[in-house]
Amino acid sequence: MNTESYYRADFEKEFQDLHETTIVECKEKGQEDGRRNSPLIDTTFQTPYEKGTMEKYQSYIETIASKGGQFLQEIFDKEVFPLEEELNRLENDPDYSINKLEEEKRELERKLQQARENHQDDLKVIENEPSWIESKIRYDEINKRFKKVTDRVGRQELHIGMPKWIYFIIIFAIGISELPINYQVFVSFRETPLLTFIMACILVIALPVLAHFSGKFLRQYKENKTYLWLLAIIFIGITSLSYFTAVLRKIYLSQKAGTSIEELNNDFWTFFIISMIIYLVGSIASFVTHDPSIEFTHVFNSYKKEKKKYSLKSEEKYEIEKEERDRYNIEIKKIQEGYTIARERIENLLETLRLDIAESKSKHDKALEYFRGFEQRVVSSCKEAINAYRDTNLTYRNNHKQPKYWEDKIPNLELRVKYYKELSPNPKNNA
Repeated sequence: MNTESYYRADFEKEFQDLHETTIVECKEKGQEDGRRNSPLIDTTFQTPYEKGTMEKYQSYIETIASKGGQFLQEIFDKEVFPLEEELNRLENDPDYSINKLEEEKRELERKLQQARENHQDDLKVIENEPSWIESKIRYDEINKRFKKVTDRVGRQELHIGMPKWIYFIIIFAIGISELPINYQVFVSFRETPLLTFIMACILVIALPVLAHFSGKFLRQYKENKTYLWLLAIIFIGITSLSYFTAVLRKIYLSQKAGTSIEELNNDFWTFFIISMIIYLVGSIASFVTHDPSIEFTHVFNSYKKEKKKYSLKSEEKYEIEKEERDRYNIEIKKIQEGYTIARERIENLLETLRLDIAESKSKHDKALEYFRGFEQRVVSSCKEAINAYRDTNLTYRNNHKQPKYWEDKIPNLELRVKYYKELSPNPKNNA
């Protein structure tokens, strides 16, 4: 405990506030009494007001004695006395140091064991964290299924001939290329531009989607024979749709150009073939972008997804475990360092105890000198307050004469800490 920080932050602040307030009160009272020429010049005894002021400061001396005495006694009880008792045992018991060292070793083992147990418990808590357990179970399940499927199909990677980003560009380009062609076809319906655009967009969306599923069904029909029927339906539908839109376009161009329909047969077949080629390009792109196995594709994607989640969770778990291991290593190091300090102290116990006792006594006596000085400060402050009253009183008197009792010295306060005893042989050297 630091004496100055303990008292100067609170104890002295309280007194300073009291003294400043008292000085103001004394000056105000001195002004009031001085205008009434009070106390009378024949007064030979100290007035009740001055006695009351002195009692305030005397009360604070009692506070210093009480708090200071408590602090000094605490130093003695917690530091000086236990050290002197230990020194006495050391001087009278030859085996005291050996027993003390064995005791420290036992305490070291106890602390190390407790730290190990706490560390293992913390690791178990990390290992059994619910979200980690759930992630591990999901990954183990999909991993088993992935191994089972890969053993059956004889491979661990998807058979894909085109990166998906290229595939998406192709599908997007197919949709965009269909927009102006289809828009021209639906203009023949003579609807509003917005409605014509919406009808054209339906085919723009439908053709890439149907091409996507056509390639997928053709690639994976071996595992699902229904895909062949769906493929046939889509192909017939696309062919019919392309033929119908080609007819509409031929009629629209015939009316617009004022020519016969038969003259536009070449345009008709050109438009139809272009539509089918676009569909086939999309279907082929879809075909090479899909794996032949439906189950393997699903399991592979699920496996990659769960593996990524599991890896992130594993990294998170590793970091938490690393923090726990670092904390444990720091704790072990502190325990070992504490034991080393204790062992060195015991090995030099006689000298160490004497130094510690001297230091504790010095601390006690320094605190004692501090409280004595503070007590004298209260005495000086009390006289300062009384003189402030008298000086102000004399200033405001009409007769400018002072009472007779002012000729006597201001009575001293009764000191308390002054009579407390030092512990060190040479206390003044410690002040």
